[in-house]
Amino acid sequence: MNGPRPTHLSLTLLLGLQTFVASAREMGIDVSQFQGTINWTQVKSSGKTFAFIRSTRGGSNAADLTTSGRYDDPTFITNITQAKATGLLVSAYHFARADTPLLNGSITQDAADEANHFLSIAGPYMAAGYLRPVLDMEAGGTQLSATQLSQWVNTFCSTITAAKGAAADPIVYVSTDYAYNQLDTSVNTHFLWLARYNNNNNPALTNAQTDAPQTPSGYNNPYGAWNKPSPTGAAQNPGPWSFWQYTSLGACPGIDPAVNTVDGSAPPL
Repeated sequence: MNGPRPTHLSLTLLLGLQTFVASAREMGIDVSQFQGTINWTQVKSSGKTFAFIRSTRGGSNAADLTTSGRYDDPTFITNITQAKATGLLVSAYHFARADTPLLNGSITQDAADEANHFLSIAGPYMAAGYLRPVLDMEAGGTQLSATQLSQWVNTFCSTITAAKGAAADPIVYVSTDYAYNQLDTSVNTHFLWLARYNNNNNPALTNAQTDAPQTPSGYNNPYGAWNKPSPTGAAQNPGPWSFWQYTSLGACPGIDPAVNTVDGSAPPL
């Protein structure tokens, strides 16, 4: 069939039957309360097409910020409701606290507890017309082995899919360090959202439309557990990322730069 092809965004990451066609990489952001009050109409008008929005952190095993336990982002409902109303594709993300004391001493129980916390707040937004939910994995690598942390990730994801179906299997957000050093290949069945800032000190040097995550010094590739080498041993090309977070120092109309910068991401075509 002739004409523009659906993006990777719609083919694999959008729940339900909504179509989304483009001839260039889509551009999006991820936000939390740290971006302050957001004018989502301006975000949409700037050309952004999607947004990941923080809903929760941790689980029920702790109740306040001082112990890094359960926390519900107070801007989540407003952000996801207003962003979707403008026509943006949206999703909720959960910040994992696999570094906190385990619930009853069990990795499985701890991961399931956090997934159930996520479901209790963001479950209604894991439905047709929304992007897949996200597991933000930035903690736990010091406290758990790669095998244990991978078990944590897989249990979290299977708890979500048991409640919401296979189409809601979470995207896993990680840095190259976590992808490479903190997780094993048992996690690479989940979609990858890779945080790899090629030029974060000067984001203007990165062309988010044409560039790709660069391999950091000391690594064989930027994808770690998600890299599926060719028979010759070369890194997978194109890379296995479903989203690439290319900067943490972005700017976006609708978000006050005096309040905070904003992360910028894109999927491949």
